Amino acid sequence: MTTTTAQPAAAPVPAKPAATRWEQAIIGLMLALMLVPSLVCYAIYGHHFFVPDSFTRLTHTPEEWQAMLRNRTVVFIGGPHRGGTSVLWEMLARHPAISAFGSTRETGSDHSEGMFVQSVYPRFGIGHEFNRGREGGKGGSAWRPTGLGRYALGPEADVHWTEEHPSVGAPKQAQLLNEFGRFWELSDKPVLLEKSPPNAVLSRYLQALLNVGNPGWAPVPPTFGGVQSVARFIFISRHPLANAYAHRAQGSCRDERLAVLIANWLAVHEYLEADAPRLQFVRRLRLEDLAASPHAAEEAIGALWAFLSLPPAPEMAAAAARSVRADPNGKYIAQHCESMRAEPRARAAFERAAAELNERVRAISVTGDAAGRYDLLDDDWRCAGLPPLADALEAQRAELEAAAALKDEN
Repeated sequence: MTTTTAQPAAAPVPAKPAATRWEQAIIGLMLALMLVPSLVCYAIYGHHFFVPDSFTRLTHTPEEWQAMLRNRTVVFIGGPHRGGTSVLWEMLARHPAISAFGSTRETGSDHSEGMFVQSVYPRFGIGHEFNRGREGGKGGSAWRPTGLGRYALGPEADVHWTEEHPSVGAPKQAQLLNEFGRFWELSDKPVLLEKSPPNAVLSRYLQALLNVGNPGWAPVPPTFGGVQSVARFIFISRHPLANAYAHRAQGSCRDERLAVLIANWLAVHEYLEADAPRLQFVRRLRLEDLAASPHAAEEAIGALWAFLSLPPAPEMAAAAARSVRADPNGKYIAQHCESMRAEPRARAAFERAAAELNERVRAISVTGDAAGRYDLLDDDWRCAGLPPLADALEAQRAELEAAAALKDEN
């Protein structure tokens, strides 16, 4: 007979206490803090912000893209950041035969710029705004200029890509077009439009890349092999001082020196000036000319559509012209002159920069002809009525000494 030993009863498991109202509130707050950024990103960038690029990227082969490009033109807009590229892109995209990227929310790309949605070449100035650092870096360590307002001052091999870049070939051509193509209407639009400011330093590279598989085409002017390029380029510029102050309006550049921002503008335009003769199809214009009047804007857009071999669209051109803001530089001229009056040291720094850089600025023909030139000291930016700089500096010095003496007395 087997004797069974009775097992002691298991101790009751205490019930988990219900969360207090404070704990519930904290949990709710934590969930909200996690959810709100996602909702904000969705409101700005749409679903593309959350979907990996590999899920939406097209999968056409190089041969398929080369066949599609035989009856299409790819247009690249470029120029300095804050220089009017978005305005120009929106105006050109009104033509019914042009397929452009959609809005920021439709693409998940800031300002609908193609550079944000591709992985073939670097993003240069964009996407690095919060890594701008300071000159000399922490503890005096070396600092590499890659951010907004500085990127063109980096090493030329990093910034200026041409037809000699080793990545020019069918694989990268298909990769880039598959990344861009998901935002283009490819069924019946003969002109495909993309806008990124650094196209101004990438143009020769993009021209060569897009013409891979274009029989007979060669990147050698003036004949280019007797074959028309698939790619065309439109560049827009803005007065370098207006461009500098517009950069400063961005949080990432608000403390940047005018001399650095003007030097970056110069670097972009000097690359562009050297590259333009190597491009088969290129047009250049100034934001100030585009915004001179609705009639001027309408004529400019009509001429650019003709450059793209598109038929006239008068109603669309008129609508595009109405969207241009008049006097885009006015507030920056006022800001500049106020700074020159109130801050003699800032004025002295500007005058040093002008003495060093203005000859190079005046040498740039941003429209490709003698008329399209800028001057750091032209009438709009001269700020009439300023006292002599030496007098202004002396008055400021005396004012500071008087304030210091009063402080010591107290």
